[in-house]
Amino acid sequence: MHPIPPRRADRRWRTLLAAVAVFQAGALEAQPPRQPTPPDFSQPAITTTVEQLVAEWNRWNRETQGIEQRLFRLPMSEARDLLQHALGAYQEFLAKRHAYSEAVASYIERSRAEPRARQTPVALGTVYEDQILTLGLNLDAVQARLDSMREAPEWISIRRAVQPETTQAMKLQSARRSEMPLDLSLTAAQNASPMSALIYRDSERQLEEELLRLWTRYYQSLADAAEQKPNGSAPLVAARSGETAPAAPAPGPAAPAAAVSVPRPAAAAAAAPQNPLVGVWTYAEGSQQFNGAAEPREVMLELWIEGGQLNGRYRAQLPDFDGVKAVDVRLHGVIAAGGGEQALDFESKDPPASGRLILEGPAPNGLDLMVVRAPSSPGGLPRGRELLRRR
Repeated sequence: MHPIPPRRADRRWRTLLAAVAVFQAGALEAQPPRQPTPPDFSQPAITTTVEQLVAEWNRWNRETQGIEQRLFRLPMSEARDLLQHALGAYQEFLAKRHAYSEAVASYIERSRAEPRARQTPVALGTVYEDQILTLGLNLDAVQARLDSMREAPEWISIRRAVQPETTQAMKLQSARRSEMPLDLSLTAAQNASPMSALIYRDSERQLEEELLRLWTRYYQSLADAAEQKPNGSAPLVAARSGETAPAAPAPGPAAPAAAVSVPRPAAAAAAAPQNPLVGVWTYAEGSQQFNGAAEPREVMLELWIEGGQLNGRYRAQLPDFDGVKAVDVRLHGVIAAGGGEQALDFESKDPPASGRLILEGPAPNGLDLMVVRAPSSPGGLPRGRELLRRR
């Protein structure tokens, strides 16, 4: 006897349910990780700090969502500003965590000084369970952000840079698990003895320091990958909400290479108002203001003065007769006297290439600059030119 085939309507319904399930799964994956609600020990004052802590975590997630995908398309000064605000937003979350822990510590001290019946004790097991969850949440968040960059060429260097701090956070998480008391009784759990305020504050201090190290290293590794300085970028300085991210100080004549950082265009222009090239220049796609195999894409030229020289970075997608080349080169040269033409040597490590790039202008309006890509070594910049406009 042959089984009765399902009706066409049943098949459509199953297909629809499967599609809904896939859509819901994708929506859940896109959601930022939720901050687990720390215990409030039935204290209204602590509950308020818990709500503020969760709200700050959610705000940080909203404000920093997707910056990994935008970062490498921005000028270096804007990328640094974005990262410093992201680090500042996370520090605001940690400040809320500290306010919560101080409220709990004050409750512990009051409970010891004025013991009352039916008080909810701040037990070591409850505290460590919350810290384990918090560490796990942050480790998962770092991993999710790393996974979102898996196709980017900078992914490997960023993952390696963050690995030591990730390992340390996992060690602290493991230590908290090993120190949690085990309840092996077959009856209902007995009232746990309260934790001392001293031990509680020390455990929270370790947690906050570990989380700060983890995210500081993560954002610093993004800055290093975006700016690609030979000895790493200058340390990020967190900028809180409503603040302007501080620009890295312009290096003096004797500043070592490791301490050099790219000035923001406004700061650089203020430091060298006599040079009209300093700043950020971009090519307007579709403007047809180019000469070469095909129209260039995503062209960005950044120029600044450092150690008495004109230095810069040139990024672009440049079509050539044998395909599109992703270009990211460093520029340096002696500042030309007068105006009209400025020659800059360029160097690229990946792929190895070197050559010369000529800047003609800027135009009398101060907005247009012609970039001439001169012949270079094999694998370097394709020949051509494009007209850039000040950003």
